[in-house]
Amino acid sequence: MRQKHFFSLSGVLFLAALLVGAAPAAAITIDDFSTTTQQSVVGMPTQTVSSGFSAPLAIGENRVLGVESTSGDLTARVATAGVFRHSQEDSSSGSTSILWHGTTSTTLVGNGLGAVNLQEDGGTAFRLTVNSFDFGFDTPISGRITIYDAAHPSGVVFSAVNFNIAEAIQIPKSIDIPFSGLSSLGTPASLGNVGAIKLEFFGAGTALDLSVDWFGTNGSCALVPSSPEGVVDQCGVCGGNNSTCLDCVGTPNGPAQPGTGCSSGQFGQCSPGTYNQSCACSGTPPSSEICDSIDNNCDGAVDNGIGVCTDCAGTSGGTAILDRCGVCNGDGNSCLSCVRRNISDLLTAMDGGAKRQEMAIRRIVKGLDVVVNPKQKRQLEAIRVEAHRLQIINWIVSWTIPVNSVVCDNREFCVTTSNQPIIDDYRVHAEELRVLGLKAIAFRKRLLRTPRRALDRFVFDVNEIHAQNVALLASVPVEQFSCS
Repeated sequence: MRQKHFFSLSGVLFLAALLVGAAPAAAITIDDFSTTTQQSVVGMPTQTVSSGFSAPLAIGENRVLGVESTSGDLTARVATAGVFRHSQEDSSSGSTSILWHGTTSTTLVGNGLGAVNLQEDGGTAFRLTVNSFDFGFDTPISGRITIYDAAHPSGVVFSAVNFNIAEAIQIPKSIDIPFSGLSSLGTPASLGNVGAIKLEFFGAGTALDLSVDWFGTNGSCALVPSSPEGVVDQCGVCGGNNSTCLDCVGTPNGPAQPGTGCSSGQFGQCSPGTYNQSCACSGTPPSSEICDSIDNNCDGAVDNGIGVCTDCAGTSGGTAILDRCGVCNGDGNSCLSCVRRNISDLLTAMDGGAKRQEMAIRRIVKGLDVVVNPKQKRQLEAIRVEAHRLQIINWIVSWTIPVNSVVCDNREFCVTTSNQPIIDDYRVHAEELRVLGLKAIAFRKRLLRTPRRALDRFVFDVNEIHAQNVALLASVPVEQFSCS
């Protein structure tokens, strides 16, 4: 007879999982397990079985159920009650799985969901709502969530996080599994570029029954994501249509805001206008025509109806006019006050700094290949690969900044482009290289049992090169000016 125990809801959830409230808050939905007909896969002893089903309300509109039985019969089922069930008979054990990859194919398609961003609504964790778990024979059930990077259709780039449920559950309970627990052997999958998701449950003991009502994230938008639309529009609105942040010409978050300049479509001095709060472009009102080489009355003719004019140079009937800086017959540049500077040396130093950070890490792990086991060798290679990846990023970032810097005092006639996102990007990856260097030092210390003092020179190099690279950023112009 099956033994069941029911304890208080304050039981322990191991590893990365955290117990939270009973019902899911508004968050990205991966699957609410809705179905009009029962979907199930049954695995006989030592069988591995999987089958795909339509799931219009799940991510990718399909789900693939799988069973790997190590003993006895094991069932993975999505019931019409809107729950997923992992069911083991008294003498059975094994694993069940659900794969979402945009198709009913049982062969993994690593980019089947497109490129879903699981963090776009501020989520920091996966969330499971468990309806019930019998905790048979006081045996916990373990789980694993795997995400596959959409940039690799074959599914070779992935990250996974494990969790355990070690208590009886009778009332629905939500379980958070933090994104920070995701790990990989090599290049990690990006949470912003997810092409497939897999949820697995492993019943090591017998007689375990688990019922899951909902799977998603702990973010703020209760919708099923798709690619490229996502769940949050460009205005930051859950399920929005980009209409709440349109500028005066219909561009989401565009620059044509009330109070900015516009063209009224009229002639002469009436042409320049300003958008009002209703986004109507109001031009300068017309005035009486005077002799100033300007169409004051906005009729399309300059200085008409007042006889022969003297231009700004004092020439009767002349064509010289004041430029935008107030200079007669000027070129309009005298009031820009621009400073032009070639910063190729600075960008070369930033590029070289990234290479120095990678070389410092390579020096730390040099010679360790001969003393590591296969698992440690994979970890060692992962450090080298990640160091090179970050160096390449900062090499590219360095030369994204224009070599010829232009900074002007007069903003009225200039368009500015901020270099701050590029500067911040370089700073982030420089810090990641520093942290990776310290991890490499810790790896070397564990492997060789090296005294701390012998590692001090490595620690100094890692921190000093990072500090020098960050210091270079202070000399990068924050803005780039383009003045016509």
